[in-house]
Amino acid sequence: MPNPGVEVRNLLINKVKKELIGPGSETENESEFENEIISEDPILRYSLGILYPQNYKFIEPEPIDNTNCEETLTDVEGGQYIEDENEEFEQILNSSNNYNPSAYGITFILKNEVGELKITVNAARYQKLTEHENLKNTFQTTADNIRILKKICNKVDNIFEITDNGIIKINNTNDETKKLLAEFDVSERKVFWDIYNTIKNVKNIKDHYFKRIPNTIIKNVKIDSIEKYDKMPLSEGLELRVNKRRINNDINKITLSICNVFYKGCCNDGLTDSFYQNELTVQLLSKENSFLNFKNIHIANTFDKADELLFRNKKIFAVGHGCSVNWNNEISEIKTTFMPTQEIPMMEFNILDGESKFLDLKFLCDKNITKIEKINELKKLVNHYITWIENKKSEVGIIEQELKEVADLNLSKCFEVVERINESIRLLEKDENVFQAFSFMNEAMLIQRYHSDLINKCRQEGIVINKLTSSIDYLKEIDFNIYKWRAFQIAFILMVLESIVNPKSEYRDVADLIWFPTGGGKTEAYLGALALSIFYRRIKDKASNFKNSGGTSAIMRYTLRLLTTQQFQRASTFICACEKIRKNNERYLGFESITIGLWVGIKNTPNTIDDASKKIKELLTSKNGQPKNYFQISCCPWCGSSLINLENNEIGFKKEIKRKFYIKCLNKNCEYSNILPVQVVDEMLYENPPTLLIATIDKFALLVKKEKARAFFGLGNNNLPPELIIQDELHLISGPLGSMFGIYESVFDYLCQNNGSNAKIISSTATIKQANVQIKNLFHRNSFLFPPPGIEIEDSFFAKEKKIDENNLGRLYCGIINIGITASTAIVRILATLLYYNIEFSRFIQKEEIFDYNNYYTIVGYFNSLKELGIASSLLADDVEGRYQQIEVRNGFLIPREKKYCELTSRLNDDEIPKILYELETTTNYSIVLASNMLSVGIDISKLNIMFMQNQPKSNSEYIQATSRVGRQVPGVIFTLYNYFRPRDKSYFENFKSFHQSFYRFVEPTSATPFSLPARKKALHSIIIILMRIKYNIKCTDFLNKKNDLVTFKDYLKSRIIEINPAEVDDIMKEIEDIENRWERLIENAKSSEKKLEYSPNEYKKNNENTYLFYTNASDNIDKEESFRVMTSLRTVDNEVKLNITRPL
Repeated sequence: MPNPGVEVRNLLINKVKKELIGPGSETENESEFENEIISEDPILRYSLGILYPQNYKFIEPEPIDNTNCEETLTDVEGGQYIEDENEEFEQILNSSNNYNPSAYGITFILKNEVGELKITVNAARYQKLTEHENLKNTFQTTADNIRILKKICNKVDNIFEITDNGIIKINNTNDETKKLLAEFDVSERKVFWDIYNTIKNVKNIKDHYFKRIPNTIIKNVKIDSIEKYDKMPLSEGLELRVNKRRINNDINKITLSICNVFYKGCCNDGLTDSFYQNELTVQLLSKENSFLNFKNIHIANTFDKADELLFRNKKIFAVGHGCSVNWNNEISEIKTTFMPTQEIPMMEFNILDGESKFLDLKFLCDKNITKIEKINELKKLVNHYITWIENKKSEVGIIEQELKEVADLNLSKCFEVVERINESIRLLEKDENVFQAFSFMNEAMLIQRYHSDLINKCRQEGIVINKLTSSIDYLKEIDFNIYKWRAFQIAFILMVLESIVNPKSEYRDVADLIWFPTGGGKTEAYLGALALSIFYRRIKDKASNFKNSGGTSAIMRYTLRLLTTQQFQRASTFICACEKIRKNNERYLGFESITIGLWVGIKNTPNTIDDASKKIKELLTSKNGQPKNYFQISCCPWCGSSLINLENNEIGFKKEIKRKFYIKCLNKNCEYSNILPVQVVDEMLYENPPTLLIATIDKFALLVKKEKARAFFGLGNNNLPPELIIQDELHLISGPLGSMFGIYESVFDYLCQNNGSNAKIISSTATIKQANVQIKNLFHRNSFLFPPPGIEIEDSFFAKEKKIDENNLGRLYCGIINIGITASTAIVRILATLLYYNIEFSRFIQKEEIFDYNNYYTIVGYFNSLKELGIASSLLADDVEGRYQQIEVRNGFLIPREKKYCELTSRLNDDEIPKILYELETTTNYSIVLASNMLSVGIDISKLNIMFMQNQPKSNSEYIQATSRVGRQVPGVIFTLYNYFRPRDKSYFENFKSFHQSFYRFVEPTSATPFSLPARKKALHSIIIILMRIKYNIKCTDFLNKKNDLVTFKDYLKSRIIEINPAEVDDIMKEIEDIENRWERLIENAKSSEKKLEYSPNEYKKNNENTYLFYTNASDNIDKEESFRVMTSLRTVDNEVKLNITRPL
């Protein structure tokens, strides 16, 4: 039985193709496609795959925003062509770039010995019919709708005649009809009016009819007889143009183009002289020959040997011109297409067959299993990996000579992983504290997985856990092999273990980067490392009675608020598991609770207890039933019970008289019904620093004015500084944000130092290029990529590309380009088609009872700007509905549907986002969700499996990340609408298969330029103030007394800059001296004017007796001539810039 998801996916693509290209837009009977009759001018009905007459103009294109046109895909063979292009041929080929193109073509490479090709051209024309009977006199609809209409017709006579063949509208409505209809339910009335209005408009739609005249031309072309250029007539109005270019003595590059040679001036009737459903197929006549690989196809100047090695099996055999291309598996046939598709294989993460105890969480934490047994099992993982490396090493001999050096380097990195894992295993063998921390870590991950599943089950079934969670015996409750690591997760944890527990490790100052496909489980990998760090910090301090094990052990930083709050909820369950283990093992882990804290902006969480008290009152006194939740957590992370029960006037957010704020679960059976180890109020975080601090990177810019935040670094409270820093989604820290981040990171890194040792840094991403440069610029660390890529992208041992078959389905991409129509028209046609066909699957495919077809109910619309999203939302309200009705009438099957949509954009409040995500996962409330790049990271909703994307995003990284949000559990499909007038978009369309089969290759390198002049002007003074205020806790006027403490930091900073931006060292040191002098002048000026120098007017009551070191708002009414302007966000953009215009010399 075919996979139901594949049938749904193929159905949607076929229906979109029929609507945009044809034939078949007006009949479901495939036997009628060949000679279809349609009720609309084909030049209006269809938009893709049309060859217009020469110089034909139908409509003017929309104004084009060329902000995405930085780069295009190019095809290169040896870097240059030997011969120039034929001028006439270039003119013809360029006509494929017109708004109404009259030509299309393909380019491929052949050996000289190939003498003849078989060319097949399909091109249809349409003939207007003078007389034709109405195709659709009756209309069908669903059984439920028929029941509703019959019910209404029993009360309201003479509106519809309902027969066995369908529905016929016979009378108009009147005022009396409307009164009678008012007695029916709202949903019933809506069905009635939707069907009534649709049928009423039939006459306006079906005035003219056109019949398709198919034409197939087959021609053998003798390539060896063509010197350079030739043209051959195919049929009336169609011509084949051939251009042959010699690359070297053995190879020719061939370009074939199909041209409409009819000529039209500016007019509105191109019907008879246009060709539709165009297709060109090129076949080799000899099975011994094949098309040759375009060796290098790349973006701009990003080609390198590492990519050539990894993607050498992803071959490219043709490039389209005004169209896209496909080729068969035997590489003996190439075919053009105007709606290309490419299925991207999913990755296999369960790579070890048979019983693998070293992956079993219960096995690794079960106290009844000996340490020796566990160690021996872990060694088996290493042996499996070594065997794989040795096998790959034996394959290097057959790789091209120029790539062998890169292959050897990659495999040497694999062996380095083996050495690091072995070193960690040796530590586990000899150090009981390390082994104990490792066991607790596995237990925490086991319990966290159990409770996550428990919460999801309760939510799906709408129940509350009714047994005491404190009484659960997890090792008895959970069987072996239920919860398992993926091999890369446990391997990564073992690899970094030694550098986490040993501050003097040679890898302590190496930033380990998890580079793994989206959905692969990166979060669990670094959560495991995090648990190891937390437990070991406490266990090793047992001898000193846990005096130095408290405070903030680790910090997790994110770039996006959505990602931060989502991961906070996920990590809270993990921390509850760690706290559960601590309470059961206080002699090993101490008496201080293991907690989690969320440190984000004031718009998202309360800064003070007084603010929290106000928010609690707002929740309890809200009248609309939908109050904003400023506490960022709505359900208990341990049992899933709601923390807000307004019906009983209960909430889990509590404020005590003694200026304490805490969160508790309302479920009395929950272990955390007294207090959850979760905190979100800044004032409480400073007083009791959480074990794990989750924050946005922007929040750390506020260190300049949040001196109480020094508690996070173990300053003023006898705690140690954080020992582990986790930076997720590394690829997002680039551009101006990356430059600012790099400067602030220098002082942040310094604050985390302990006795000369740095905090360990772990980062993760699925899409990055030249990570070593990025990490060096941001963190001043060497980097180590895990897992190392091996010698081909399909297999890194820890993840292997699945072979696509009916049991292993990939994510299907479909490309569409707005040729001859505006982008708005294309959006309307695509969305209307998807909305019509993604609900009544039973009409087209045999339904499987076990398959949830609601997985395809909601369509994701992804847009690269809020402007584009806004245009789409306005189209939904009117144009899409109109097109939807046209499709209903043409198909004769009426499906009234409420087109309700929601947004996932930065315009939403933080408390709205979790609600919408929950609805999308558990309901079918929305037919469309309109999303911006907020969707591109951190979203995992199983019911999102259809995506429409307008335009190629500015970065390929975003494209991969965003489209990976769909099709995670069932086969997904993405429709990408390219803009024909953006060269970059058009290039991706023409190279659709080439790009998609290896799109990780085309991820652009991210850029960050810390300590560049613009970044220094904004932030260099801020890190000096942060250092003096956070590290040394000085008053503003004590700077002169503590100036010597700045010397050490300047030396540290200098060593950092030398490796990142050596040319700027002297200038930066001079600028720091200027900052010192400016601070001193402010002190002296305050003394001479008998005023008091304070840090900023935002922290102290403004009065005429104070002057200030810095200000944050340009509107602050203070003397700004000497005071510093500091940023409160790393994304701050100047409201105005100075522009100097000078005359040329």
